[in-house]
Amino acid sequence: MLVGPEQKHARRSVRWLMRQIEGNHFWTQTFGLHKGSKWSEEEIEIINESAECRIYIIAFGITGSIRGVNLDDYRPDFISIDDACDEENTGTADQRKKIEGLLFGNIQQSLAPRSESPHSKIAMLQTGLHKQDLIHIAHKDPTWRTLKLGVFDESGRSVWEERFPTEELLAKKRAFIERDNLPYWLREMECKIVSHETAAFNTKLLTHWKNLPARMQVFAGIDPARETKKATRAHKAAIVFIGVA
Repeated sequence: MLVGPEQKHARRSVRWLMRQIEGNHFWTQTFGLHKGSKWSEEEIEIINESAECRIYIIAFGITGSIRGVNLDDYRPDFISIDDACDEENTGTADQRKKIEGLLFGNIQQSLAPRSESPHSKIAMLQTGLHKQDLIHIAHKDPTWRTLKLGVFDESGRSVWEERFPTEELLAKKRAFIERDNLPYWLREMECKIVSHETAAFNTKLLTHWKNLPARMQVFAGIDPARETKKATRAHKAAIVFIGVA
């Protein structure tokens, strides 16, 4: 079962599989695959002669009628959830709670039990959009095994140098910083969720004054250093003055 934010997104994956069955002869001949009686963007049947079985693939939107999916007395033994969360269905707390209920209440319960299918699995491919979206819930759930795969490795180099050269990635990141769009870069390319308020500050937005305005209220704030167990890691103190003209 392929699940997307809407059925039309899942149908694209089904179309790709249809093209492979129809045109990738090396693959189909190697594994003895050919199309069956069902052959539409919503549902296809693939006959696997090598394994002597039939494979059914169906496409759903995450808000579709997934509960109780049953094909010839079988429940899905593999469910792929591909970017089912988007800015629209994760925009508010109520929407996030609804999507959470759909995953753990409908989709996960539609999976074939291990007693019938020992290798049954759910795979979720998702760019994190909010600290309380589905993928971040899965990160904290011990029944899920999750990986975060950003574009940089631990040394700051590209994880796929041939396709995404490090220097090209760094140049694009600098451009996002210059536009004050760093949170979008971190979300889409480094799997990090930060707010605009906590992102890197663009110093080019500062205005420098040679002569201060005659009428200006000045506010002073002090952030004292906080002690830690290791003196070398103690937080630095800060004194900030803000002028309001």
